[in-house]
Amino acid sequence: MVSLGFQFQAFCITIAAGVAVGILFDVYRVLRGLTGPGRFFTCLGDLLFWALAVSVVFAFLIYGNWGEVRLYVFLGLISGAGLYFRFGSRPLLRFLIGLTRLLRYIIRKTTAYFLVIVLVPYRVLRRIAGWLFVLLAFPFRPVARRLAPVRGRAAARFATVRQEIRAVLGRIIKKS
Repeated sequence: MVSLGFQFQAFCITIAAGVAVGILFDVYRVLRGLTGPGRFFTCLGDLLFWALAVSVVFAFLIYGNWGEVRLYVFLGLISGAGLYFRFGSRPLLRFLIGLTRLLRYIIRKTTAYFLVIVLVPYRVLRRIAGWLFVLLAFPFRPVARRLAPVRGRAAARFATVRQEIRAVLGRIIKKS
């Protein structure tokens, strides 16, 4: 026969398992609220959540009472989840939502600063390169004007080749 102390310890562990499942549920709720998944991904997320919840409960049961499922296990899980949702859910949700807002802010600002650091010098260098090109190409304008008709015919030929390649690829894709 199992001692009363061991049963009390196992009951406390099942209460902790109920709290852990409640925390997982709140984390899943916040993640689902952030992503706004469609119907399919909601079903997939629910399946993954329950698989994880069952795994957590199983791990707690193995640790607490060698995996034996008795009435006090269900009572402990329900009471642990109830205690968590009564006293711990609201503060954790506030914390998680605040954390996600902070992370969004940090990511937005980091991205903005990165773009400024990268794009501003790129635009300045592109403008300088454009001016240099105009200055260096100015003496060659008469030659470029004479080659313009040739360039136009080459572009037209390239366009027909490109259309033929697209047609062949389209037929290959339709066959497969």
